[in-house]
Amino acid sequence: MENKLPFSTTVATRLLMLLSNSRVGLGVLLIVCGLSLAGHAYRGYLQPILNPDSEGYIHFQWDLSDKGFNGLRTPGYPLFLQSVMATFGLDAVPTAHALAYFVAVIAFHFALLGIGYRPLSALAVSVPLALGVNLSYLGSHVLTDSLALSISIMAMAAFTWTLRKPTNGWSWLTLAFLTFVTYQVRPAYLFLLVLWPLMGVWVAMFFEPRSDFVKQCFNRLLAYSAVSLIPFFSYTILRGLVTGYFGLVAFGGYNIIGIAIQFLDPPTIAQLPDEVKPLATAIVNRIAELDLKVDISSYNTMEPNYPAYVYQVSVHEARKIYGDDIRKTNAAFNKLSLAVFKMHPKLYLRWIVGNLFHGVGDQVLLTFRNLGTVLVFAVLGAVIFCSLWSPLGFHGAVTPLNSQSPTSQPTDSLTESGYNPHKSFIGHSAFSEFQYLFWLSTWYSAGKTGLVVLVEPSVGRYMAPASVLWPCVIALAAMHFSNSLLASRSSSPIRP
Repeated sequence: MENKLPFSTTVATRLLMLLSNSRVGLGVLLIVCGLSLAGHAYRGYLQPILNPDSEGYIHFQWDLSDKGFNGLRTPGYPLFLQSVMATFGLDAVPTAHALAYFVAVIAFHFALLGIGYRPLSALAVSVPLALGVNLSYLGSHVLTDSLALSISIMAMAAFTWTLRKPTNGWSWLTLAFLTFVTYQVRPAYLFLLVLWPLMGVWVAMFFEPRSDFVKQCFNRLLAYSAVSLIPFFSYTILRGLVTGYFGLVAFGGYNIIGIAIQFLDPPTIAQLPDEVKPLATAIVNRIAELDLKVDISSYNTMEPNYPAYVYQVSVHEARKIYGDDIRKTNAAFNKLSLAVFKMHPKLYLRWIVGNLFHGVGDQVLLTFRNLGTVLVFAVLGAVIFCSLWSPLGFHGAVTPLNSQSPTSQPTDSLTESGYNPHKSFIGHSAFSEFQYLFWLSTWYSAGKTGLVVLVEPSVGRYMAPASVLWPCVIALAAMHFSNSLLASRSSSPIRP
């Protein structure tokens, strides 16, 4: 007599089979994006919030003045911002941020399908990404953070497509363009210049045939270095010829000075280069004037006054010496900071280590506060409950997530369009799916975090983008665990 499945099990199984269709998965993702946008609008997250830095983007001048290409801002975000404002007004900026983010999520979803992720696996990654903290935490602010994150996710999608079609020139040009635009919007994403060559070699190590290992590593390193570095150096050289300043933007000194001046004391000032001694002396006097307490015993005592050290102290005193010359001010900040760090490497290392732990801790909190992560654990709990509780247990042959019988052929839209997933980069392997996403998340997070901790505090605004893929990693692991659990609870053998 046939072992009949409980009604709840039958419904759950058919629902999972339905979601394993790529077209249905895309529909679900679009619905999630729509609901997320509506939810953020209802909660007031689509109202613009102006910050002190917003002014520089709104009134960016397209000339060689200090409010233009010779200033503190790259032109990417001002171009986006002024275009949206001219067409729809300032109030539309958060909505434009949101739409850019959802486009990035959908692009990443298609890229995962393109390299062989099963439709349900791609959906498990994309839904937490769509429900991420970007819109609620960053999207309302008229700043670069939200848009830069969105374009970097598009760049990740483009990188993923280059794995699917390594001989397609358009995928490489798209990667080069999106990488360039990302750091033109926010220079803190310069780590992408290193990320793509690193990921290219990493992919060759884990996924290429061992016989071609050395050749593939070299080819990928060369190709990804070219698409990353050629646009960067072309721009910086052109900018140097036009403005006389070789570099992406004259801003790094403004970041790092807030750390360095905390280590200033009379013996340190005495050993500084003569050209920055007047600035260092003025800074120490300004700190005393404002009665700011300098405590370098730990990161937690150094971080709170960082904004005051930069703007109320360093910039205030530099303006008296260098006037409004941003390039001279930035160069002086850099020279002073590097000289101080050279004399106090242990103090700077204390800052870096404390800043790193603080940033990682923030990423953990942001990951588990993510609505997508909460949803993942709720679904996983339901699967475990239903599979282990006997009245609803899976008694009988239940097809696990994304499984196929030995004789079945995939029937989703990718196959119908002529794409054979079994010849894809990932090859429908659960381990390969997880491995690729895990390493992409790891290196992306490490690059974003590493660049921040060296020059400024690792506050939530900077750590939210660094943690963007971790909820997706958790979701994919949970889905694979659920798949294994369903297979183990079935009474008949199942092909994984």
